[in-house]
Amino acid sequence: MHGVHVVGGSNPLTPTRTFLACPSLQFMNKNAQKYAIYLLSKREYSVLELETRLNQKGYTSQEITSVINFLQENNYQSDQRFTEAFVRNRLNKGSGPKKIIAELQSRGIDICENQLEITDQQWISVCKKVREKKFGNGFPVSINEKNKQIRFLIYRGFSYDHVKCALSDE
Repeated sequence: MHGVHVVGGSNPLTPTRTFLACPSLQFMNKNAQKYAIYLLSKREYSVLELETRLNQKGYTSQEITSVINFLQENNYQSDQRFTEAFVRNRLNKGSGPKKIIAELQSRGIDICENQLEITDQQWISVCKKVREKKFGNGFPVSINEKNKQIRFLIYRGFSYDHVKCALSDE
C-alpha cells in the first residue's frame, strides 16, 4: 500500500487532510486523468479504448500507463465490467456470439464463446427473435428466401447450428 501523509495538526480548527503517496502517479497528468474519468462517466471503456483515446489527445505513453493504473486501482476502469456491459448491449441489439467476440477482440478483450456465459438455448432464442423481427413469424417457403435468412443471421454473428434451429418449427 502507498504511504499516507496527514496535513493538519493539533489545531482543531484546521481540517485534517490525508493524501496517498503513490510513486506511479508522479508521471500522471491531471488533465489526462480528468479526461479519462470524463470518458468513463459516459460509458465503460476497455483499456485499449482508453489508451487510444488518450493517445489521440497527445498524452505520452508514461502518462497513459499511469492514468490507466490509477483508474484500475480505484476501480474506475474494469475490463470485466466493460465486457459484461458490452455483451449485454450487443445481445439486446441481436448480435450473435461470433460477432460479439470479434468486436471484443478489436477492443483488446480476449474471450471465447463459452466465457460469455450464455447457453446455446439463449443464443437460439435471440437468433429466433432477430429472424422474426426482420422477416416476420412465417418460415421461408422458397430456397432463395431461406438462403437469404441464413445469410442475414450468419452475418449477425450466429453459428450455423443456431441458425438451423431458429429456422426449424421446433
